[in-house]
Amino acid sequence: MFDQPALDTEQFEEMHELLGEDYAAMLDAFFKDSADRLKLAQSQLLSKNSADQTLALDHLHTLKGASLSVGAARLSAICRHMEQLIRARVATEAIGFIDTALAALREFEHQAKQTLSL
Repeated sequence: MFDQPALDTEQFEEMHELLGEDYAAMLDAFFKDSADRLKLAQSQLLSKNSADQTLALDHLHTLKGASLSVGAARLSAICRHMEQLIRARVATEAIGFIDTALAALREFEHQAKQTLSL
């Protein structure tokens, strides 16, 4: 279903070139923030409160864009899919993709650190 690479090499290298030495620190913040956003989205979706689901949608939308910009293509695609499920009013299905998103984040982190030799 999500056949995008965990790490989009072209986008990753473009951001690395743009940020230089600061890229590793920015990625560390991205890894932590992304995991936090996914956990928050999960708890908000489980609450079944429409305001909480709107907050989950905001977290996923932000994460989708951030993921795309750093080269986490698969994570971005998963977040886009979860957004679509929430908008279609099937948020309970979106919850099932949190673990998939966390796995994509871990794979991106692993590949990013290997690429940067961290």
